[in-house]
Amino acid sequence: MASGKPEDARKMTDEQREVEKQLEHQHDDPDGPGLGQSRDNTAEETSR
Repeated sequence: MASGKPEDARKMTDEQREVEKQLEHQHDDPDGPGLGQSRDNTAEETSR
């Protein structure tokens, strides 16, 4: 297992995990509106 291959082929290697993380966030705007918001901390008048 010295080559970085996972024992189970369904699991990601650390390198694959890092690439996936970069791809998921490639279009994020760090100064964009609402970036720090989650569904738990949005304005009260937006909830139903």
